[in-house]
Amino acid sequence: SVEPAGSYGSSGAGLTTVRANAHVLPVLDVAVLFPTEEEDEERGVVGGKDYANGRYFDKRNLIAVHVAKYLSQKKRRDEVGNVELIDHDGDFRRVALLLTPPPTESSKGGKAGKGKKDGGGKKKRRKTDTGRGKNETKQGTKSKPAKFRVRLIFGVQSSPSDGEGGGRSWASPSRLFPDGGSGRHNVPTPTYTNSLADDMHHRSKTKLIRSAFSPSPSSGEGGYCPAFNDALILAKVWSLQRGFLRGGDTPDVPELALLLVY
Repeated sequence: SVEPAGSYGSSGAGLTTVRANAHVLPVLDVAVLFPTEEEDEERGVVGGKDYANGRYFDKRNLIAVHVAKYLSQKKRRDEVGNVELIDHDGDFRRVALLLTPPPTESSKGGKAGKGKKDGGGKKKRRKTDTGRGKNETKQGTKSKPAKFRVRLIFGVQSSPSDGEGGGRSWASPSRLFPDGGSGRHNVPTPTYTNSLADDMHHRSKTKLIRSAFSPSPSSGEGGYCPAFNDALILAKVWSLQRGFLRGGDTPDVPELALLLVY
């Protein structure tokens, strides 16, 4: 399934204009979630002991590369734009796709044909006869840059904490701790297990942030806070000014939102 995630999936919590975003285009997260074998035995992508020895990350990255090849085809450039393969928040174990929409063209409108003298028409004919009229047409249209970018992140549909999949999960919660064990050959590390847990909780994190931001939360933990979005924007700007965002070992906007929810 494909679902909005992060700030975009939380009814726009923390989203600001380019100026309040340190003159960087806002990024909207869209999660591509894989079904597990416990949910669907026929169409399940991950299951069993895929959490061990990095097998899950090999699967998700392989699917991400195939999606990137499909979206970057020449016939889809006018609709999709530029497709870039990036790491997921500085984690080189996971990859993501950054989509930049193509610029849209709009006419200037009203500036052409405002000659003060009647003789201006002759000059226009001369330009047209010399082949410059086509350049005027190209100059008459102005391309608008993209106002946002889309990041495709990948993960698993069900997690041990959201209660889906009949209470079953392809990886037990004990495997998500640093000493849970991820295989015989690869010693479990906090980075490995944290990356695994992050991919398993895209849906639950979005639901938790939305419960504090939305004025009419459905079900979930926490409660609605009217000042939540203003506090999140202040924390975001404060972190940007001090280099605590978009850097190595720094939180992102959804993680700041989770801290505020806590």
